[in-house]
Amino acid sequence: MGARLCHAPYVAVTGTNGKSTTTMMVATMMRAAGLDASACGNIGHAFSLAAREGHAALAVEASSFQLRFHHWLHPRVSVLLNVAPDHIDWHGSFEHYAEAKARIYELQGENAVHVGNADDDRGREISAAAPCRVVWFRMGSPGEGEVGFVGRELVARMDGEAPLGVPVSDAAGFRADAAAAAAAALSFGLPAGAVAEGLRRMRPLPHRGEEVARVGTVTFLDDSKATNVHAALHALAGRRDVVLIAGGMAKGVDLAPLVEATPALAGVVAVGEAAPEIAMLFESKVPVSKAGSIEEAVREAFELAPHGGTVLLAPACASWDMFRDYVERGERFAKAARGLPKEISDGPR
Repeated sequence: MGARLCHAPYVAVTGTNGKSTTTMMVATMMRAAGLDASACGNIGHAFSLAAREGHAALAVEASSFQLRFHHWLHPRVSVLLNVAPDHIDWHGSFEHYAEAKARIYELQGENAVHVGNADDDRGREISAAAPCRVVWFRMGSPGEGEVGFVGRELVARMDGEAPLGVPVSDAAGFRADAAAAAAAALSFGLPAGAVAEGLRRMRPLPHRGEEVARVGTVTFLDDSKATNVHAALHALAGRRDVVLIAGGMAKGVDLAPLVEATPALAGVVAVGEAAPEIAMLFESKVPVSKAGSIEEAVREAFELAPHGGTVLLAPACASWDMFRDYVERGERFAKAARGLPKEISDGPR
């Protein structure tokens, strides 16, 4: 309905992970360019409402559920961030889920632009079939017409080379979202200066890897929004000495690929409906325990954490078996971590 009502040009963003962050980044870049712009859609503010508010431009987050049934979505720029198994219980298969994601560009014409992820195998395959010009983003050095990273610096090679500055966070997911947002904003027609300013203003959204406590030498990170395996593996990328808190509703997704993270782990605490499966995956690989609540999980994870280690909530599952949503899960994790007794924090760690 929002697309049918909308007369302002917009960027539409979808993907298994990173949609909200990328959508907010694009809206921030639009505002940095002086446009009256709003983020809307699956991010929380309905597209149908934003379409009637008179904005000059919109950044629209689109979920697979919404895309499955759309008839009017016609963005100036569409973005597919990545595609990995998720919501299989609803879509019925990974193929049907991927087909829903591909509808992000279904009604785009030859004058529109699609932004795709050159590093994501399934996403790249889908994006290559777009009926319009495709602009690629990547985590490595960009080719002509692409956005990527040269060392630590985000660089656009579109109509010449434009250094865009370094995103605030070094987290792999945040950096990929920044490259995607920059590619989308430049394709939309925003100047490079506004894109760089938008990046400087942007911070990671809550429950996406933020540090919420430090007890002794152990750091607690809340990535409660990591509700699938793909997101959890991103959260663990490049880390060591991590005790992972994982579990919840698996949504019909195979959790076995989580074992790829074993080299990063000092232990696992399993929670929720998927606790037996997660515990089985990691038994004999790293120390494993099960917890009946997030508070119990925080205490057990702290006991497993080595000196200078990290306790990471990256559940790889939905929260609905134990919590209202991922926000409540993250908030209770943070509260439990901050509430660990002082005598524990004064210990040898």
